Amino acid sequence: MHKVSATDLIRDLFEQACLELFQTMDCDIQPLACDSVDSTYMPTAYIDAGTDDFELLLTLRLPLAALTMTYPIQEHILSVDESELEEWILELANRLLGLLKAKLILHDCPLKTGLPSYDFGQDSTQSINRCEYAPYFFVLDEEPIELGITLEMLRDDIIMTQQAKAGDNSIQAGELDFF
Repeated sequence: MHKVSATDLIRDLFEQACLELFQTMDCDIQPLACDSVDSTYMPTAYIDAGTDDFELLLTLRLPLAALTMTYPIQEHILSVDESELEEWILELANRLLGLLKAKLILHDCPLKTGLPSYDFGQDSTQSINRCEYAPYFFVLDEEPIELGITLEMLRDDIIMTQQAKAGDNSIQAGELDFF
């Protein structure tokens, strides 16, 4: 079995989850070859999670146009209330973390998840103990967006297998499993 650094694998799985999040909503999303997007006054959501081995913080920065385009109720909408968009970006943060969590479970890495938080009007990046923030830039239906991950490795010797174990497809990622 091929082994890779946990940081590299988690970041690769995060990038896959970012693409899947919007592809499942039938959005056109493509990686954007740049070092930054103008995120001043962009709605931003944060959500944290962790294990005994690492902690992570996910960041979603989407312009209002991208939030409105992905908003689930589209029929006969002339405008969407800003408070509804705040709830929507928090929901997107939960969904993104759920996709990443499902991918990490296939690598025997269950996450304990936190609650999302919201920020608007500031160009700030929350961080975990000054760890490096890794931004990923995409074009979502012609709107530039930024999704990022901050990782704090609590141990230096974490190695994960690159090959995911066969998953149980009885429930889909993000669905609840009732007993």
